[in-house]
Amino acid sequence: MASKQSRSGGWINGAKTVAGIGFKGMSNLPGMPGYLTNDARQIIPKVVVNADATDGGVLQRRKGYALDLSMPGLCNVWGGTVMLGVCDGVLYRLEGQSAIPLGDVGAGLMNYLELGTRVYLSTKFWNGILDLLTFNLDSWGLALPALPDISFTQGNLPPGRYNICYTRTVGKRLSGNGPIISVAWDGGPQGIQFKNLDDSYQVWVTQANGPKLFLATMQGNKFLGPVPKVSPLPSFMVAPPPPFAHFWQAFGRMWGVSGNNLCYSEPFQYEWFKPKNFIPFPEELNMVVPVMEGIFVNSLNSTWYLPGSSPGKLVMTRVGEGAVPGSLAWAPLESGHYTISRPHSLPPSPYWMSPTGFIGASHSGHLVTLTQPRLKVVAKTQGASLYEFRDGIPKIITTLRGSPLAEPDETLKEIFATGRIFVPAPLEVVGEGGVDIGGEIL
Repeated sequence: MASKQSRSGGWINGAKTVAGIGFKGMSNLPGMPGYLTNDARQIIPKVVVNADATDGGVLQRRKGYALDLSMPGLCNVWGGTVMLGVCDGVLYRLEGQSAIPLGDVGAGLMNYLELGTRVYLSTKFWNGILDLLTFNLDSWGLALPALPDISFTQGNLPPGRYNICYTRTVGKRLSGNGPIISVAWDGGPQGIQFKNLDDSYQVWVTQANGPKLFLATMQGNKFLGPVPKVSPLPSFMVAPPPPFAHFWQAFGRMWGVSGNNLCYSEPFQYEWFKPKNFIPFPEELNMVVPVMEGIFVNSLNSTWYLPGSSPGKLVMTRVGEGAVPGSLAWAPLESGHYTISRPHSLPPSPYWMSPTGFIGASHSGHLVTLTQPRLKVVAKTQGASLYEFRDGIPKIITTLRGSPLAEPDETLKEIFATGRIFVPAPLEVVGEGGVDIGGEIL
């Protein structure tokens, strides 16, 4: 069906049947009025509503889905081993027709990453870890402990200067060290008594006048000796991560964007972040996308590529326009990898929505504009994407929300608001000559 143009140049409410032998894809770029088919009589519409395109060039009415769960306000839906979503600041586990609350997470665009039996979660304002075995929601990293409050007692520690601190432990998890206190004495041996030793604390002490912290062997709340020599502190000067606008795991580290900084964890320790471990960028960041040969980093206006995997050797190069937050999807498609055939071992490629259309990124650092030659896209400030393989057809589906990043097309805006391309107008009988539709007599 196609809309019909009036003699005054405007579009009127009406439709006519157009014969075609296939679907060439839509294109809403400026062109000749009424241009709907090419020389091969393949249909090229400006707008397609409520339809799916097959890989054979056929448009089919969209089948739709059954509504299993009515939950107004549900957003940030994600699916892995379990399905999760956020509603009114609460994280829910979604199972069929049930929604099970798991804990408060606040507002903001939620990001998820499943690794083993954990799901890491973060917004710009909050982060945490969901244990898939217990469904307990915990902090991402352990809070640092307090400054030791000590006094002297009888013991076997030789005189000298000692540096002392706590760490916190929960199960096998270990925090970074808290504030360090330095004590010294002359004369005979002494012991050290701890007045604020919590059950979750471990005590770390240097040797007399030594530089390194070692795990102390305690007798209740007292450290009497001998001087420790065996277990050095592995988490010196690490802290929990800040809330990330987006994060991903690659090259044995967790990478996350916070403000203008790309932060990275200690190797294979995804809860340990050192305050000095970040790479600054000139714009506020909203996405980090590691690939096989490097890392893409995005703001709303720019995309940079950093080849390599070692933080100290990464060099940024601006390679394109930015990305809409939340619009990242991973799909097992070519994405411009410049190979004759896709190796089975090649991991999925990243795709996202830029301010002007879909972008595919290769594992070798290239960007491919997928829709710009055919579609004029007015993106918004937030998006959500997924990869779907349904009925043998791969698709990337993206929805947008928020404020437009450019002047919106009012006609398209009305079409998507109503879900209809042709809205019947009121008919006013003006005589035997016909009906009045927008000032035109037909």
